[in-house]
Amino acid sequence: MTTTTGRGIGVTSPKLIFTDSGKNCYAYSGELTFSNTETTLLLFTTTDEPIHAQLSTAYSATDGASTSQDAFFRIYFSDVLLMTITFNESGLYQNTTHYDFIIPPNTTVKITGKNTTDDSSLDFFASIRGRTLQ
Repeated sequence: MTTTTGRGIGVTSPKLIFTDSGKNCYAYSGELTFSNTETTLLLFTTTDEPIHAQLSTAYSATDGASTSQDAFFRIYFSDVLLMTITFNESGLYQNTTHYDFIIPPNTTVKITGKNTTDDSSLDFFASIRGRTLQ
């Protein structure tokens, strides 16, 4: 995936989108429903400037899912696993996390999610917003 610039681009995109100024960027996965297969939510490659970014992830039960579901999100920088965010939940839930990162220049960023409890589906979301540092 490549970075994209300009107006009129769909808001939900796994790609990193830059505003017209070239200083601010964002990507939104939209709602993706899946079960126990690690699935990509966001996938993009940064430009030649470092980015100070905030990543947000969330998941919630879908219709028919049990009220106790464990899940994880994984963050990869250029195919290197940077972090796994694990949730172990019981009861009704909707979980959101926020993490700040400095993303190096020319880095492929991939955010994935997976339900680790069973094969019931969950709704997963991921977004990233940032600003170039130069």
